[in-house]
Amino acid sequence: MFLKKIMRSASPLFRKLQKLLDRMSTVLLENITGVRVVRAFNKEAHEQNRLNTSFSGYADTSIKANRMFASLDGLSFFTVNVFVILVYSFSGFRVTAGAFAVADLAAIIEYAMLALFYLMMAQMVILTLPRAIECADRVRTVLGFSPTIQDLTKKKVWFPASPAHVVQFQNVAFRFADSEEYTLKNLSFSCRRGETTAIIGGTGSGKSTVASLILRFNDVTDGALLLNGIDLRKMPQEQLRDHIAYVQQRAWLFAGTIRENLQYSNPNASDEVLWHALEVAQAADFVRSLPDGLDAFVAQGGTNFSGGQKQRLSIARALVKRPDLYIFDDSFSALDFKTDAALRRELAKETGDAAVLIIAQRVSTIRHAQQIIVLHEGEPVGIGTHDELLTKCSVYREIYEFCNPS
Repeated sequence: MFLKKIMRSASPLFRKLQKLLDRMSTVLLENITGVRVVRAFNKEAHEQNRLNTSFSGYADTSIKANRMFASLDGLSFFTVNVFVILVYSFSGFRVTAGAFAVADLAAIIEYAMLALFYLMMAQMVILTLPRAIECADRVRTVLGFSPTIQDLTKKKVWFPASPAHVVQFQNVAFRFADSEEYTLKNLSFSCRRGETTAIIGGTGSGKSTVASLILRFNDVTDGALLLNGIDLRKMPQEQLRDHIAYVQQRAWLFAGTIRENLQYSNPNASDEVLWHALEVAQAADFVRSLPDGLDAFVAQGGTNFSGGQKQRLSIARALVKRPDLYIFDDSFSALDFKTDAALRRELAKETGDAAVLIIAQRVSTIRHAQQIIVLHEGEPVGIGTHDELLTKCSVYREIYEFCNPS
């Protein structure tokens, strides 16, 4: 009964301990990764107080839980010693009277100690049980999580050979499950093979959501989205993504070597293929300048390279895959204008048999695209070439004039 009461009291404490441990780890990670921001704003004292608060909260709760168990440990040892005293007291007279041998007394004590020892081990198990239950519940929550995007079929579909339209948006609308407002609506366009389609718009206009829908990180709410003429939901996600190369807005490189990062999209790619992709991505020169070339070390996240270098290596990784569709989600933002122009020129030669979708904020990056879609508050307000949109789309004209002030 006493143990049951302790377990019932300890469970909320250990649940709180796990949350405090999460908080402590989060604050510590933020301070390590954002150390330059902390220093730049002279916030060392503020962050020190945050760390002290989170560590103190964990320490106080941990001490409270351990005090609860310390009383139980003391009670157990007290019980063992009381038992030994009682055995000696009741058996001593019988030994003196010759009715009980000293060896029998020693054996009783030994057997009793063994039994009590295993009872104490059981107690230790009971003491750690509340923490184990809370940890198991958290693990069960993670393992039991089911992705919202599920494959409706595991069977791969057959694609027609090199269809003209790689991706088609047919009156697509999308909103997040916890939102009443649509992020995208009334969106209809096609990405044609051998052509570059660009998407531009203000912040929050839904540009990156377009890429998310094509990759099926989210499913469309209304309308249909087709890859090579087949609805995305009618094919396995693995097959869908085999036909797409994606370069995200924030370039990410894995810890390892440049070779391993480039082969991430195609493990069988030869050095010749890797160097060709680097040439197109305007990254070959700086890779050659490294002492180890393709075997040069890459830190986690590519932190030992500049933003522009990471973007070019990410673009090279996409080129190694040679898919049906390339998606560049604001992937040229860290490049200077000269490198940007050279890369786009080489990219046009390399992607002649594939469709290219560029999501950008700069007009200079997309002005030569065969088709430009202008988004405003989630809706397309203009579709056409650069020259056509300058004359008939006021939103595009405003973006152009902002990027090119007279």
